[in-house]
Amino acid sequence: LNATCYKLLGKPAAANLYFSRADDTIAIEPMDSVRLPTVFPFRPNGTARYLNAAPFCRHYGIKFDTTIRFTTPDVRDGALQLKLAETVTIDRKRRMQKKA
Repeated sequence: LNATCYKLLGKPAAANLYFSRADDTIAIEPMDSVRLPTVFPFRPNGTARYLNAAPFCRHYGIKFDTTIRFTTPDVRDGALQLKLAETVTIDRKRRMQKKA
């Protein structure tokens, strides 16, 4: 999550993840405690935060071949709603290595 989305969620320590097959949507619900067995803790990544959602995605059969960006994230009832049908692929350029 970028810094803006993280602030919109209230800068939580962790999140519960939910998936709706009918809506093809992932919901990220902020949680204050990282001690609950079903939560995914947020980890710092510069000014942004990330969480390791790979086990969640494997469980629900959600597969991404590349890095994606959700084009229309929406915060509803305190949870971030991400529609899988509304994404774009992020093209990551390889950095040039410095010559020694």
